[in-house]
Amino acid sequence: MIIILQYIIFVYLLGNVIGDAQVQGRRRTFREKDALPELRIISSPPNTQIWENADYVYSIDESEETFIYIPDYGLNRAHWDFSNPAQKIEWLYTPQTILHRANTPTEMQWPWPKVLGSHSTCVASKATGRVAGSARHATLVVVKMWPSAAGSAEIFDTIMQDIVAKRRTHHSVVNFSSGSNGKRPEVDRKHASDIMMLVRRGVPVIVAAGNCTSLRSPLTFSRSCTPIFEK
Repeated sequence: MIIILQYIIFVYLLGNVIGDAQVQGRRRTFREKDALPELRIISSPPNTQIWENADYVYSIDESEETFIYIPDYGLNRAHWDFSNPAQKIEWLYTPQTILHRANTPTEMQWPWPKVLGSHSTCVASKATGRVAGSARHATLVVVKMWPSAAGSAEIFDTIMQDIVAKRRTHHSVVNFSSGSNGKRPEVDRKHASDIMMLVRRGVPVIVAAGNCTSLRSPLTFSRSCTPIFEK
């Protein structure tokens, strides 16, 4: 199982978030006191230490215009990082998910144990989570996929169709937190081809860099990986 730590660490933290919106000219910014360390780092000016900037600051306007697509096994809305009813969340189901009647706004626990927040929820929390999210005003698009080779192969087709249909090109980003063991080369090649198609359409794609030695980046088995961001 791969969990992408989008910046430095993943921290399970339940507490009160103190933030305030400010207007600087025509640009609205959000400032949070005592934010998580990784959030403070990414909004710090160059050549500063983490203790020199205790706030997390980002643009509300730019975040509100962004759609973050995360293909995985759903989302657990009972998790504390998604307890804010004002969070903007959309659901998108792949054909295999619909075929197996799993097109419900829940998180599939396959093949992991039933815990409060497993892989899908952890990844999503780093995007728009109430405490851990780096772009809390963005719209999270949960792309619920089916755990099979066929289900994996249709992920990016589903995403591209949705982006084009809703005219979200240049306003969307895709985070694919899944690895490959190289045993399904046809799926790896399709992933690489589909990702390149998204990038050419102006959609940045972040893929897993792999974990340990069992799973590697889905682009490890492709030669076309230059414009892709690996974390």
